[in-house]
Amino acid sequence: MPSSHSVRRRQDSLTDPDARISVKPGKARKLNYLSQLSVDTGHHVITDIKAYHADGKDNQQLPDIVKRVKRRLWQQGLVWENCVADTGYSSGENYAFLEAQDLKSFIPPHGTFKGGPDGFMYVEEQDHYLCPQGKIIPFTKEFNDYRTGTRKKEYRCRKHVCIDCPIRSSCLGKSAQEKKFSVTYYRAEYLRNIARVDPDSYRDTGQVYERQTAKHGRACFWYTHAIYGTAQSKHYRLKTS
Repeated sequence: MPSSHSVRRRQDSLTDPDARISVKPGKARKLNYLSQLSVDTGHHVITDIKAYHADGKDNQQLPDIVKRVKRRLWQQGLVWENCVADTGYSSGENYAFLEAQDLKSFIPPHGTFKGGPDGFMYVEEQDHYLCPQGKIIPFTKEFNDYRTGTRKKEYRCRKHVCIDCPIRSSCLGKSAQEKKFSVTYYRAEYLRNIARVDPDSYRDTGQVYERQTAKHGRACFWYTHAIYGTAQSKHYRLKTS
């Protein structure tokens, strides 16, 4: 069998080592660049464009794009208030970053976001959850998820809290002895963003919201009354000899 090194070599371009293999559903693997384009949504004027390695994700590029565009607009005496993008740019880290830059995000969250287990209510003042039976599930620790590299918070109750619970089997399953779950560290930033993107689906408790579709994301980009937004990324083929 060929070594991993030789397999990797076959994916490299001999004429342009910055090209990267990227894969899109239904299309062949190709050496590409990833182009990121920023547009004034009011007048459809291009404000920034840059090529990135094609094996990166859109949400990884957003901070670099924002810093560059913000600096350029400031030099021209222009005020940037809102950042609009599709779901590919969504992440808790990006929502927090944009808030630190005094920018309001209008970026539909990805479908994996949950503000907590169904039926559980978050109590912000004490940073704990109430289960459907009214029992407290306290915050226990903060950690980095090794699978996704994301920052999270763990909530766990003691074993005795669940012993006589009438919904124990449906809540814990067959083997668990106590209720334990994790939530993104950036839960508050997610919910503030959701409230802007789709106020009708937002609840103050943060327990219920409708996941945004790709169609909604595109509509948000083109029609939200924002000053500047980040356009949907496109892959461009790099021709190799």
